[in-house]
Amino acid sequence: MQIQSTLRPNYTKPANHIVSGAPKEEEAAEPEFLDNKTVTGLGVGAAASFVGAAYPSTWAHEMGHAKMIELMYEGAKPEVEVFPFKGGVTRWSLGPLSEVGEKFGADGARAMVSAAGTAVDLGIASASFGVGYKIRKKHPVIGTAMMAYGGLTVLNSIGYAATAVGGDLAKLAREGNDFASFAVRTGVPPLASIAIMAALLPVEYAALRFLEKQGM
Repeated sequence: MQIQSTLRPNYTKPANHIVSGAPKEEEAAEPEFLDNKTVTGLGVGAAASFVGAAYPSTWAHEMGHAKMIELMYEGAKPEVEVFPFKGGVTRWSLGPLSEVGEKFGADGARAMVSAAGTAVDLGIASASFGVGYKIRKKHPVIGTAMMAYGGLTVLNSIGYAATAVGGDLAKLAREGNDFASFAVRTGVPPLASIAIMAALLPVEYAALRFLEKQGM
């Protein structure tokens, strides 16, 4: 048994003003769109996404499957293999449900395994985007790069889910498509998964903006 996966211009430097003989530093300015530093950051983020596809991003995705398999099943012994720039596969032996797996049932356990790889991807994307947002004023290139990497990671997951839209879900699930397998086990269609993933970073961005305006 296997699970297969496919794969702001002008940053103003802080200014010093003399107040009662003591220098005071202003807050770093909000970066504008498409200046040299932002463009550089976007390029770095895209490069990081490309390099990640060679091994680390795919490995992390497959390890998400592997760890969930170990949690849900007894003696499954998952093995991860990565094919650079093409995807990866997690091979395992279907054994009896573990104590945890019993709580989810047969379909629930398989659904959790199918979702685990993308859950890791989205967790990495959300963390990267959030950290990038927080440091974007002081470190515009790095901050923009991290935000771009997060966005591209989500886009990659959406692209993967799109391969299951309109297809024979049962057949695709047997071939190892995560989103088809999840749909078969839960009844949640790939389009719904795409909508949820597409909303992730906009919702996170809105929350971060709100917290920033509150001084947090």
